[in-house]
Amino acid sequence: MTTEAQFRADEMRHLQRKSKALWRRVRAGEDTALLRGRIDRLEALQAALMGFPEFLAE
Repeated sequence: MTTEAQFRADEMRHLQRKSKALWRRVRAGEDTALLRGRIDRLEALQAALMGFPEFLAE
């Protein structure tokens, strides 16, 4: 795996861990607009890393 590919894979894992942690907070009852906004932004970053940069424009 190339250095850039390793970096992208590491970044994706980091974003996934953060997203999972936020979703755990939502499931535990801490469901706020701010938390949902953070989740939306993380998911847009994940989509961009997977080749769909248009999700960042939303």
